[in-house]
Amino acid sequence: MAQVPDPRDRRGRRCPLVLTSALVQAAIVSGAVSSAAIRRWISHAPQEVLAQLGAQRDRRTGLFQAPHPDTVCRTIAQVNAAYVDAAHAMHRTGQLRELYDDPDGLIPMTVDGKTQRGTATPGTPARHRLGAQLADDALMVATIDVSSKSTEITALAPLLDQIGCLKNVVISADRLHTQREHAVTCTGVRPSTSSRSTATSRPCSTSSTL
Repeated sequence: MAQVPDPRDRRGRRCPLVLTSALVQAAIVSGAVSSAAIRRWISHAPQEVLAQLGAQRDRRTGLFQAPHPDTVCRTIAQVNAAYVDAAHAMHRTGQLRELYDDPDGLIPMTVDGKTQRGTATPGTPARHRLGAQLADDALMVATIDVSSKSTEITALAPLLDQIGCLKNVVISADRLHTQREHAVTCTGVRPSTSSRSTATSRPCSTSSTL
């Protein structure tokens, strides 16, 4: 989150964006699955958690203070999700070489899209996300929103751009992605007319397939 721009004015920022987002994530992994539950958890956040997350200490009481739940939720609502997706992808791709330390080993990755339940509102379709995850570890590497006026086909290239170099990466995806432009995206080479549904790599990679 340190790479995500803070949408708030510089004046009056009492709580860093990193802390507000960390509090929300801590609440979710603690079992808070609704907005009301997240607010309650933040209001009663344990002192040891606040200390680890870098919360400020009250000079009078000596206790670590969490920002007001309204401030946290209002701030998170203003954050551009695209920046969060990009920061997450940057973090995960930086870990790939640690997970796969064999320079010649293949990195299996799956690409799939899902419509998020409960995100539809009157006049607004449900949110649809396209993601790439490690097939072996089920770790999400990159995600991106699919526009309601578009499809997963046009979202694949921006998704893979978040990952960057696809060296030794083998990608599996739905048949709808067996497009020539996707082959170009993965390999940097335009396939011949005899090419069907596989490609081999970008210039920096040796194994990237669709």
